Amino acid sequence: MTLFARFLRRLDRDETAALTPLIGFVLLFFAWAAGTVLNTGQVVYDKARAQNAVDAAILAHAEETARDLNVMAMNNLASAQLTAIGAVSFTLIETLADVEIRALLAHADISRSESRKCRGWHPWVVFCIGLHEIVRAEVIVAQAWGARIALVYRPAAGFADSQKLLAAFNRMNRHLVATHPKRAGDLAAAVARADGAEAIFVYPPCARDGGGECRGDGREGGDLPVRRGGVETVTAHLELCTGMERGSDGRHRTDYETHGFPRGRGPYTGGGDPKPHLRDHVNSVSGIGDLLGFFGRSTLEGWNWWIGFRTPPRYRESQSARTNDFTRRMDRNWSILCGFGGLASALPAFVFTVPETYWLKGRSPASALSPDLGALGLDHPEELDVLALAARDRRPRMAPEAFRDRGDPSFAYAQARVYNPVSFDLYTARWKAKLVPARLMDRTAAIVDALRERDRDDRFTPLRRILEAADEGEWARVNTH
Repeated sequence: MTLFARFLRRLDRDETAALTPLIGFVLLFFAWAAGTVLNTGQVVYDKARAQNAVDAAILAHAEETARDLNVMAMNNLASAQLTAIGAVSFTLIETLADVEIRALLAHADISRSESRKCRGWHPWVVFCIGLHEIVRAEVIVAQAWGARIALVYRPAAGFADSQKLLAAFNRMNRHLVATHPKRAGDLAAAVARADGAEAIFVYPPCARDGGGECRGDGREGGDLPVRRGGVETVTAHLELCTGMERGSDGRHRTDYETHGFPRGRGPYTGGGDPKPHLRDHVNSVSGIGDLLGFFGRSTLEGWNWWIGFRTPPRYRESQSARTNDFTRRMDRNWSILCGFGGLASALPAFVFTVPETYWLKGRSPASALSPDLGALGLDHPEELDVLALAARDRRPRMAPEAFRDRGDPSFAYAQARVYNPVSFDLYTARWKAKLVPARLMDRTAAIVDALRERDRDDRFTPLRRILEAADEGEWARVNTH
């Protein structure tokens, strides 16, 4: 038997290490399975982290919006009170100035009458001069009375302070609108990074011409959901005036009632103690009504038979403690401020600083006439929704070449709503935020356009391509919200 034949016979009988190939194949299978499990686990973990990050980020963005709307609501309430104070202070200044002018004209009429009637040196002249001096003394008393009202109640200071504060609140509201995209975007990005996401994109993005400091670089948040201009300016001013006159009905503009105004009465109609009309309160407490009753009725009308006062200084209308030149001027000024559908809000404020009120996005202009009309379905609170996309970079994988890993980021999206559980207006500081189903994600065409225009670091390019490949109907069927 040859050597080769003996080797083959021995190999046929020797069973040493027969399981080695099988064990090798089993170990190879377990290594592949372990890699698959680890890589799948990493994918699931990245997806979960991305979802947690986008949920927290969009909720932070919405809460920042809610805070800004609450600040604006408090500013609007303060502006309403300051507008009423400024209007009545301006009217008091105007009335006192008119009294002083009429008093000077009355002095001229008294001197004219005295020079014409009191001639010569007989006893009648002394009596004539005495009567004229009595009338002159009453005019002087009226002047002193007016000076005392101006000194004690300081309407000029009240008007000036109200104008300064109104201007400050206007600047604050403008600042909220202008800086909201950057502040909300920075906050959302910081929260997302803290939860492990590298990029965040907010939709709808801020508008470059929306009144804010929007650069359009994709790193900013959405606009504050308020509008100003055109119809919105008129309707917002109309609601301001409605609130100053009617306050809260218990369901809308509730901050008026919260701050002590009786239901159905605002700063203008419930401005004194025990809550009379502000016009009547100032007319009575300041003494301007009594002054006009004395000066207009007792002096100018009472002595007109003797002096022959002209008009002016005489008033064309009757003057009494309750109805007089001040109350009529107040009604006229208020009509200018709040009449004509809020026309004063669109005019240059040469004399009076008008609150720069805003109108809520999604709120019907009909709500300015009656909030109940908006509650019937004309309002659309869902327009205050905002969507966020998050991208989390892939963490290291086992044998990425073997598993053909493309290395795309993990994506997630979430939607939040800013809502007011009490009243859908800017005079109720109860705005809150909550997560809602992500129905905005169905607007694939608009989201793709926004990403194409503003995604600067291209992290969302794979997601954009996926959205481009499916129309809105197909994505709506895939998107389970």
